[in-house]
Amino acid sequence: MSGVYSNPALGLSAGSVLPLIIDSQHVSSLRTRIGPRIAYTRYCGSARVTHSISAPWQHEFLQDELPFDARFANDPGSLFTVYGPRVGRENYESHTALVGLRMSG
Repeated sequence: MSGVYSNPALGLSAGSVLPLIIDSQHVSSLRTRIGPRIAYTRYCGSARVTHSISAPWQHEFLQDELPFDARFANDPGSLFTVYGPRVGRENYESHTALVGLRMSG
C-alpha cells in the first residue's frame, strides 16, 4: 500500500507576464496492487541477471482528482482552486525489468 503524499508550496514566477503562485498542493493517495509476478535469476560468469515480468491490478481508494490552490502574484486576492483531470480508480499495469549484478569475490 502507498501512503499519503504532500508537496510544499511552490512559486512559479520567473520570466512570466502573469506570475502564478501555487499556495498549496496536497494529494492523498491510498492504493493497493495485486497480481502475478514472475522472476527468473541466472548466472552469466560472475554476474547475476534477473528478469521479471508482472501484471498487477491497482485500485485507488482516496482522491481521483488532483486539486491545488493558486493565485496570481500581482493580485493576492485572486485565490482559486484548479482540479486536474479525473483519473480512473481502476488500473491494469504491466512491468518488465532486467537487472544485472556483478559478483565480486
